[in-house]
Amino acid sequence: PELLDALLTAIDHHGRVTITYVSPHGVSTEGGGRKRKETHRTIEPTTLRGLWVDAYCHLREDVRTFRLDRIAAFERG
Repeated sequence: PELLDALLTAIDHHGRVTITYVSPHGVSTEGGGRKRKETHRTIEPTTLRGLWVDAYCHLREDVRTFRLDRIAAFERG
């Protein structure tokens, strides 16, 4: 609920949210294990669609779609 509130507030006020986003693909590590790959991104959300949010991503300098269940952490901003 807090993430949804932060995203909706950012959409309403053309604001930004900084997220830690977990890749859907693991990264190979020694010993054959898998480790999740996280990136820190500042986004400007534009549309919330169920489990997805469309946003301008400052890291990629492009519009991207993010799955809410892959956002591990967030900070209003």
